[in-house]
Amino acid sequence: MDPRQINHIEREVRRQLADQNRRAKEGLAWLRDHMHPYFFVTMGGETEVLANLLMDDATFLTVKEVYVRDVLAILERRAEEEARL
Repeated sequence: MDPRQINHIEREVRRQLADQNRRAKEGLAWLRDHMHPYFFVTMGGETEVLANLLMDDATFLTVKEVYVRDVLAILERRAEEEARL
């Protein structure tokens, strides 16, 4: 493969990663500004779940059913733990 093609591909991947990073930071700021602090306490041990909330729409739609089911299971488990305290 021509080195110029490789360089073009690498630049495009870096651009897309930077764009994803920017959108994820904006999403995290939105969560912080709009979600009750208890949401973060409840999800505190589930940082991967929080990160997945910041997926772009197309990616989220491909995993939505499984993701929502997993989040609900986590919230139910945390509620049960809180009820026992």
